[in-house]
Amino acid sequence: DFALAVLAGRGFTVLAAERTLLRARIIAITTAISIFSLTIVAVTILRPGEFHLARQIPVTLLRAPELFVPIVMAAVSAYALWLFVRGKRGATVMVLAVLVFDLAVWGQSSGWFVESPHSSDSYFSQPETIGALNEIAPPDKASFRILTAPHQFDPAVAPVPPSVSHSTDWVLWTQPDIYMTHGFQNAAGYDGFGLARYSRLAGRMKVWGELTDPDTTLRGDSREIDLANVRYLLSMRKQSGADTSARAFANAEQKFSDYLFAANDLPISRISRDKQLNFSVPPVEVDRVALITNLAWSENVPDNTPVATLRLHFADGRTSDFDLKAGKDTSEWAYDRADIRARIRHRRAAVAASYQVMDAQGSYDAHTYVTAVALPAPAKITGGEILPKSDSKWPDLTLSVFRISLVNAADNTTNALSEAMFSINQASDTGTSSNRWKLATQTQYVDVWENATAMPRVWLASQTVALNEPATLNVIRSGRFADGSEWNPATTALVESPLINLAQSSAGGDAAITRYEPGRIDIRTKSNAPSVLVLSENHYPGWRAYVDGRFAETLRVDYNLRGVQLGSGEHRVEFIYRPKSVIIGFAISALVLLILAFASTQTVEARINRFRANKK
Repeated sequence: DFALAVLAGRGFTVLAAERTLLRARIIAITTAISIFSLTIVAVTILRPGEFHLARQIPVTLLRAPELFVPIVMAAVSAYALWLFVRGKRGATVMVLAVLVFDLAVWGQSSGWFVESPHSSDSYFSQPETIGALNEIAPPDKASFRILTAPHQFDPAVAPVPPSVSHSTDWVLWTQPDIYMTHGFQNAAGYDGFGLARYSRLAGRMKVWGELTDPDTTLRGDSREIDLANVRYLLSMRKQSGADTSARAFANAEQKFSDYLFAANDLPISRISRDKQLNFSVPPVEVDRVALITNLAWSENVPDNTPVATLRLHFADGRTSDFDLKAGKDTSEWAYDRADIRARIRHRRAAVAASYQVMDAQGSYDAHTYVTAVALPAPAKITGGEILPKSDSKWPDLTLSVFRISLVNAADNTTNALSEAMFSINQASDTGTSSNRWKLATQTQYVDVWENATAMPRVWLASQTVALNEPATLNVIRSGRFADGSEWNPATTALVESPLINLAQSSAGGDAAITRYEPGRIDIRTKSNAPSVLVLSENHYPGWRAYVDGRFAETLRVDYNLRGVQLGSGEHRVEFIYRPKSVIIGFAISALVLLILAFASTQTVEARINRFRANKK
């Protein structure tokens, strides 16, 4: 921004140089004041509503540099620009110094360090996994993707751990994405923009490439990463001799109501009718179990209705079930949102903690709730499960479990469960994942699994079903339509609205990529009936489709993939990236260059004329 301001100030000065020095200085002062004023407005009035400091401290110059450094730099920049326009000695050096310092400060604060990479860094050498992939993968690297997972994975052992980033090996991370430098496209955040729709499509993926709920995404009937063309999954290899069964209780140091809990919430996704929460603990005697939870999509649940079962396993082999009830033990997280409060059918349970939420419905307090389930008599337990209850009147109900503590009131002890004690089991898992995944190869630290159900990079679908966004995601994540019938993405494309001139048929077809470049993809197709071409690439503004040289509408298929409708026969399809923003930016840049060239020409002519006049 400062560099652009300097160029603008210099351009204004050139245009005004042959008029009056006073006018040039006025323009320079105006530019400098504008820079300073806009910066102040940007960090105050225009500051994003969700902006917050990373620490709870008073906002001062030294303690909140993210707010005050831009203002200081703007003031220094304005002063340097003023000196530059006035032609003061050393002003050019000062301008460059301010620019370099500004970029260095930004680089340090954003993680782009000014120091050069070291020769020992992983992206200067070929990781062992690259060699392993080169041996087993097809030679055409544009025909498949990989997915790096920073946790262990075994399809024969349920469940998959939550996404907790255990890996210390850079080859499983995406910052930087080492595999891209070797030609392997990584579906773990492979799109650097962190697109929201891609995140939802690819297993609710976090911006740095982790799956929010790997168990749901990698096991069962989910087709999420299949659509992303993921043929190989790279996960942490279990090291021999490592004791992964050692599980210690967390420190019980934070009090809610009358009970102590661990200091931090568990990194566990919401559980619903097709998932259950399991926990395993060293044998410990307790007389009650304290929980912090909340519900979602529960406004139709009447008061005192069981919404989940807490099942406890005892050291003597017995099990006991206890109901968790709406209004008594837990409640809707958005209970105080105006529209929900007006129709909710159960009480608000005892609040553990509240936090403010601002969304399209306005500002309101959201809650977590605390409860304790009392045992008939003290007993030694070894684990248990929490199983949500389903009902057709509230089919989307989910339960979030944030913390659990095992309490023994007799000796006043509390054992807070730690993250390592929990796992989520896909209740609908029927063992299909063991047929889906095959161990292709191993390196010293990484397992490489091959996905037998991965979709190709491009294919033809002869049938379509029009669904809204939530319904489309449900079909993709379950592998089934609402009526229970199986969804086959190879033959049926999910679209946003019905397509005309497309007869539903079972005819097949062939599609092959003939050219694959960052800004262009060419495809040859052949089919006996009209079909929809599906390309496993993000549907993104700026991509244009051409069929046999003619412009065609680009469809959003399977929630966020790129597609185009085709007739029967052979076709040549081209996807070309031509965003309007680039075209407009090029036009503006060309116009500015012409203005500057004209102004420079006028200045040179004026100086030549003045030189000639002085000679006379």
